[in-house]
Amino acid sequence: MKKLILLVDTSSSMSDGGKIQRVYSMIEDLSNSTQAFDSVSLLTFSDEVKWQFEDLSAAEIAKFQPLSLECRGCTALGRALKELGKKLDKCDVDDVVGIVIVTDGCPTDQWESALDSVEKSLVFQRAYKSAIALGDDADTEVLARICGDEKLVRKI
Repeated sequence: MKKLILLVDTSSSMSDGGKIQRVYSMIEDLSNSTQAFDSVSLLTFSDEVKWQFEDLSAAEIAKFQPLSLECRGCTALGRALKELGKKLDKCDVDDVVGIVIVTDGCPTDQWESALDSVEKSLVFQRAYKSAIALGDDADTEVLARICGDEKLVRKI
């Protein structure tokens, strides 16, 4: 199966400058793309980590439109990476997994230990990883470390 997993920052700063609206547009575009992935999952992270939806087809994502995410709190990327690890443990090693991280800031928790743990997953090692850094305050070095290469981080 081809799976896309989105990790989206919903900290308070994401409500500034139209950042969360860009996320909405990206997800709406996914709902119009029925061929790219067999399933899409959306994990949001701020003070809390929450699956907004898991393993939906592109057509099923349309049910969540318009999406409304509350932006508040800090950027708990480490907690999101731990939750991602749990999700990847349920994937088949032969699944083709794409992971996209969208954030505008710096992690406010212990992301390094969470990354060290998730990097042990064969599914994570084989996954296509990329990141979208929204604005000038996004920590592109952290994103490059997660993705494995700074070329996989797109700054918007």
